[in-house]
Amino acid sequence: MPFTDGLDAARALYKFRPTPIVLLTAFGEQELIEKASDLPIQGYLIKPVDEKQLSAAIQVALKRFKETQSLVNKTNELEETLETRKIVEKAKGVLMKQGMSEDEAHKHLQKMARDNQTSLRKVAEMILKN
Repeated sequence: MPFTDGLDAARALYKFRPTPIVLLTAFGEQELIEKASDLPIQGYLIKPVDEKQLSAAIQVALKRFKETQSLVNKTNELEETLETRKIVEKAKGVLMKQGMSEDEAHKHLQKMARDNQTSLRKVAEMILKN
């Protein structure tokens, strides 16, 4: 590659659009392999490579990428759920300071969410802003 190397290209490609990446290179130096192992790649092949090796590496890379993306999505969902729970708990605390029990505060938040056709989190955020 005239203006970059494969490692930089892989890094840029993944940052722009996460996609499964298998590096195919003529270089097998340990330093280069270590640098590559820090990248979001799914495979590293050293030339010469035959069709069966390449096909196997691609199949494994696709599966590992899908598994990784699934874990990333699940992690993001769990982080969002945890953050929502924290916000709702804080809003319940505000309502409890106004004299409601914890159960009443939770039911009040649920009712507001239903009445406004919005999420529990958005209602909790509105209460925390006031």
